[in-house]
Amino acid sequence: MELQAIAGIEAVVLIFGMVEFIKKFNLQGHALTLASFVVGALVATVYSLPDFIPNALPYVEVFIKVLFWGMAASGIYDFINKRWPQAEG
Repeated sequence: MELQAIAGIEAVVLIFGMVEFIKKFNLQGHALTLASFVVGALVATVYSLPDFIPNALPYVEVFIKVLFWGMAASGIYDFINKRWPQAEG
């Protein structure tokens, strides 16, 4: 699998979306940092499974796609909306 993309989805975007989702539960400070670390570690662990279990690749891709589409519906929109310049009009 590619280092920066998982199932064709950029890993950084996935992690940002997941952290934005976690923020909706009012986590702040050290708790948010810890939760973000756990999310990143979990995604990295799942991402690494096909290196040890070659037959796991289809399942990992489905897992990542499910996470991505869930984040698209909940976290990535908020992340991008907060940071993208607002259109005049």
